[in-house]
Amino acid sequence: MNNALYALYHLLNAQRRAGGNDLVEALHQTVVYGEKLYPLLTAECIRKRKHKTFKAVHKAVMCNWTQEVAHIYAQVGMRKEAIESVNRFIVDAPYDGDLVLLKCRKMNDDEIWSFLRKIDSRYDISVACIYCGAFQISDAQKHNQCSRCANALYCSKECQKKHWKSHKLQCKKVPPGK
Repeated sequence: MNNALYALYHLLNAQRRAGGNDLVEALHQTVVYGEKLYPLLTAECIRKRKHKTFKAVHKAVMCNWTQEVAHIYAQVGMRKEAIESVNRFIVDAPYDGDLVLLKCRKMNDDEIWSFLRKIDSRYDISVACIYCGAFQISDAQKHNQCSRCANALYCSKECQKKHWKSHKLQCKKVPPGK
């Protein structure tokens, strides 16, 4: 299981850097498979708690996975899911770790979201359309955010309309002032 999640982590990283259909596939398949493996690895860590090396390796793979999932969610504007991933990462991360997201331990949700967006821009990871995976090419041609929930990015009105059927199930109106 550990090797499977490690392979999915590398696949997810490649897919989110490739964009387009690869990024969309990552959101709909790779993340789903990895999230099914995650609780199995957690149970395995609990079951083999006496084996410190085994547990450390599993924890490292699980933290890398969670960190990558947070980044792909941030890349397409899925704020809530990205923050949930970061919070899960903070719970699971080793305290002596040298991982970037450990800086989020004392941050509120807005600070975490801002931090994730800054990290991705620092590493030249462009934001992408949640529907087609197209990267935002320049600041002059910014992707549009869902005006209702502010939780999804689209490259065009056409992509937003095509994605509405699945997005409306999770789209919740943002309270004024947020």
